[in-house]
Amino acid sequence: MIILKRLYFRSIFYSYRTYTTTTKTKINTFNIEYDPIKQSIVYPQELILNNKNYPTDSWTNVTEHILLRIGQNLHQQKNHPLYHLTNRLRQYFYQFYDPHKLSPKFSIIDNLSPIVTTEQNFDSICIPIDHVSRTKSMNYYINKNTLLRAHTSAHQVDLIRSGLNAFLCIGDVYRRDSIDPTHYPVFHQCEGVKLFTKEELFIGNKNVIGDKDNLQIFGTNDSLEIIHRFKKIL
Repeated sequence: MIILKRLYFRSIFYSYRTYTTTTKTKINTFNIEYDPIKQSIVYPQELILNNKNYPTDSWTNVTEHILLRIGQNLHQQKNHPLYHLTNRLRQYFYQFYDPHKLSPKFSIIDNLSPIVTTEQNFDSICIPIDHVSRTKSMNYYINKNTLLRAHTSAHQVDLIRSGLNAFLCIGDVYRRDSIDPTHYPVFHQCEGVKLFTKEELFIGNKNVIGDKDNLQIFGTNDSLEIIHRFKKIL
């Protein structure tokens, strides 16, 4: 996994402004107000993001500063450093071809929306319901069931279900980090996934037990439980 972080400063104190941003065919509209007396943000009943309406609720904590980043897709902007980096990765992985299909062994996915469900962001990768990484203090929630992805892992299960068994997933991710020389609330990840058959994974491994139809490797109870939960999700 490759993580790049960009340092950028901008004030987030504002009041009574409506924002409409257009990226290609996708439109984001949000009217976020700041109440100077209560010193709190006042959200509208819904936010329009990527042409879709999202109702707000008590979980909503995404800010104007962050919403303005949706759709920028710096990794797709020609001549941007992130574009050059992802292009290098693409060129490297496209060297490996499947001789039977005459196509690259790895698919490159770099255009998925950062707006995901809590099921995608947490449940699909077996994050416990009471885990600290689910809290409002660590994520940008649009509402209780929807947030900006905290990692590209949010797309793993969906991509595997679509039939992909080897892919790179590239995109912007969002976390409520305090800005300092090494942290910024919006950064980028590149995640690689490759599925193996049990024969590919275990044959030749001295820790393997059982015959070829019942291959098994030594592991802790925790690891076996995680594998079981992941299989149920798929």
